Amino acid sequence: MRRVVYLVSGALLLAASAVLFFYAGTYPRGITNSVIRTSSAERTERAGRVNAIYKQSYAVSGGRTDMIASYIPVYEQTLFKDFGVYAAAFGEFGGYTEAGGEYVYKNGHSELRISGDTDCLFYVTSGTDPCRDGAVSPLGAVEAAEGFITERALPLKYGETKVSVGESGYTVLFLPKLDGLRNYAHPITVSLDFYGNVRSLEYYLFEYERLGAAKAYTMKEAFLLLPVVDAGGASLDGESIDLKSCELVYFYENSIVQPGYLFLGEFAGGGGDFECFVKASKY
Repeated sequence: MRRVVYLVSGALLLAASAVLFFYAGTYPRGITNSVIRTSSAERTERAGRVNAIYKQSYAVSGGRTDMIASYIPVYEQTLFKDFGVYAAAFGEFGGYTEAGGEYVYKNGHSELRISGDTDCLFYVTSGTDPCRDGAVSPLGAVEAAEGFITERALPLKYGETKVSVGESGYTVLFLPKLDGLRNYAHPITVSLDFYGNVRSLEYYLFEYERLGAAKAYTMKEAFLLLPVVDAGGASLDGESIDLKSCELVYFYENSIVQPGYLFLGEFAGGGGDFECFVKASKY
């Protein structure tokens, strides 16, 4: 059970061959939770509460101490310019309508949307697919997702894949790399049933432009920014959260791709999984 998902900052946060990572969950999406900095005494008291709530099963002395960059997406409208070609590659739609800056294709059980402003494509279907020989493995889900994309002539560039399992099937993330870090800002996302049939596709095709750089928090400094309230504002005092890992990644907020520390863990006593992004750049 996933209980808490956070997005935390000191001022309000703005998130090849495949390497397969398997995990039971969904990719983290942040709920904004501001950490307000006031007096030195209040910061000291807050740090004490953080240390009481969170237990680390890994070293917190690492992380970046140099400058770290932020980015913005660059939209060349490639999908928009050739929307008819990409739509035809799905082979199941007739005409289209224009709505809200999108080209929208629909039939009785499927829908395809191609954005006119950004290089984004969204596909979802509830149609019945031919039965396969049997359920596929997580690696089989990755192969099925990759095949679905490349068979439709959609470029696919990524550094790693992540697979999650849910009640009705798999979710595959094709994660690009940015400055050598996993980029959660715009992963190509495919949902499949357990037989490897694709149910939805969220696809992005663009590059990034560097905005500038700022000095980075260390992992220890980021740890002290972890929240003392949950996503609903209730105090976490008395809770015990076992942090399993911390990783420096990129994510997306307010049209900016920013670096952040991704903390993963779980509440004691089977209280659910814990996920939190903490701002990595000092600005």
